[in-house]
Amino acid sequence: MGIAEAALAFAISYARERKLPPENRAIAEMQWVQFSVAEMSLRLEAARALAMRAAIATDQRELDFPVLQMQAKVVANEAAVAITTAAMELAGGSGYMRSHPIERYLRDAMSGPLMAWSPAVIRDFLGKTLLGLQPPPPQA
Repeated sequence: MGIAEAALAFAISYARERKLPPENRAIAEMQWVQFSVAEMSLRLEAARALAMRAAIATDQRELDFPVLQMQAKVVANEAAVAITTAAMELAGGSGYMRSHPIERYLRDAMSGPLMAWSPAVIRDFLGKTLLGLQPPPPQA
């Protein structure tokens, strides 16, 4: 979630600072930018909430904590990719320049879903577990 937080912070800062001619107004004043930042914030908070729920369940050794951990990983990975992609779109072509950190955040976010277990593997496992087609994951 750190990548998503950094991407959101970049998007907010960039939107406040980037001015467009001829009026020299910040792009933060544009409705589509406001909606984009709001959507980024919603995704981040949803991922945070699920991660916290999974952490509490793990600490309390609830029976479903392995399932919650897997769900949290998928949601956090997808939030990071969506938020960094939206921040890159907000920055436009200049976002690809190495002088802006968003190009690195996007590359880093894209690597999250590739780490074990992948979202496809987790979805397969979760679906089978929730449908009772396989036993729940063992508790550590």
